[in-house]
Amino acid sequence: MLSRPRPCFFALLLCVAPAVATAGALPNSNSVTTQPEARPVSRVGANHWTVAYGNAAMGLSAFTAPDGSGTMEFVAQQAGSVVAQHTLQTVVDTRPYDTFSFWAQASATHVGDFVTLVDSNGRKRWYSLLLWGPRGWQKPTYWIDSYAGQESGFDSSAVAKIRFGQAGQRPADVLRYSAVTFEHNVVSHGDALASWYPDVGSATFSIVRDGAAGSPTSVKAEVVANAHGQADVAINLLPARIVWDWSGKSFLTFYFKDSETTASHYFLIYDKTLNYRQWVFSNPVPGEWMRVTANLADSYFDSAPVDLSHIVYFEVGVFGGNPGATYTFQVDEVAAY
Repeated sequence: MLSRPRPCFFALLLCVAPAVATAGALPNSNSVTTQPEARPVSRVGANHWTVAYGNAAMGLSAFTAPDGSGTMEFVAQQAGSVVAQHTLQTVVDTRPYDTFSFWAQASATHVGDFVTLVDSNGRKRWYSLLLWGPRGWQKPTYWIDSYAGQESGFDSSAVAKIRFGQAGQRPADVLRYSAVTFEHNVVSHGDALASWYPDVGSATFSIVRDGAAGSPTSVKAEVVANAHGQADVAINLLPARIVWDWSGKSFLTFYFKDSETTASHYFLIYDKTLNYRQWVFSNPVPGEWMRVTANLADSYFDSAPVDLSHIVYFEVGVFGGNPGATYTFQVDEVAAY
């Protein structure tokens, strides 16, 4: 039997032919984008930063962020708002990403302002930014599609600049910012203490050099349970809360480590009206990292219908334990995908 030749579909475009071979590589398909994964989109340095509004002295800071990255420093010279502008090395298409984050520190707490994405035509999309002086280094993580407002025609495929505003500054107040990173799915890398708060019970937090899945650090919480044996901690607990849009996501995942096998473990998400969705989980590997994954469409208990497009905080801990006992656990790499 004669063998049949393998069919060649779309012959004019895809089959090897001299005209195609000499034309160079084909561009992306219309729906395809290609970008480097998770890195700062510009360098920290005077040639990438300016004072867009207000009166402030600007320079490279002697203080680095907790992960060792460089920061720019802005010192207010008179009372009023200070807006720092970060010009990106290249125009960035943000559509393939879910989140952006940066390190920030303020010497004092005032009335807050906005962080603003500016497209190549000067149109803006902005997000609430409140820097708490006593919290030290903060790492706000914003869901790109959950914004406070935007101008008509804002082009998310062509972001050219980022502005960081803080109102009510007084002479000698200091603001520091790192470069910005765009990422997929990320809620927390377990590297920023200022994101975490005790919710039930009293807690102390630390960053430890013991991360999950190859990450360098995680958040360690030592929590004293309340009178009912419940102890938990939360990201983004206090107002003004950042809003996360998980409406297009299917799963919530994080890494967890503790040695507790008697008390029950649980985690929750809350929407902007503080309706919550709760799950419970066991600990099959005491003292070792485990990955916990939940289907966002399923739960152990809902207090009311939850709006996944407006999630405001994540909480994890134990219940049914010993009243007043101290529970120690670590959390890392919280994400929704």
